[in-house]
Amino acid sequence: MNTPNERPILYSGPLSMFGAKVQIAALEKGIDFELVMVPYDSARGYDPKHPEVLRINPKRQVPVWKQGPLEIFDSTQIFEYLETNPDQGRRFAAHMRAQQRRHD
Repeated sequence: MNTPNERPILYSGPLSMFGAKVQIAALEKGIDFELVMVPYDSARGYDPKHPEVLRINPKRQVPVWKQGPLEIFDSTQIFEYLETNPDQGRRFAAHMRAQQRRHD
């Protein structure tokens, strides 16, 4: 799969565990991305919703990963994309094996 050349954007929220999962994965892989935190209010939640989140995700929820024409809105699918696309940083499994060998 070809990766778009544009810098990725992650739309997340301060209370989104799924957004945090994607953010941590991208940081661990050394991916240079823009983080857009969708505002949250205890009375209104994530309302008003971010227009890009509304446009991309039919569930109207974060996280959303956007990179050029590529748009993914499920945290597991985003994680799998980051893990299987060689242009998206090192792979976790290989990185973990290397760390384990150092400790053996």
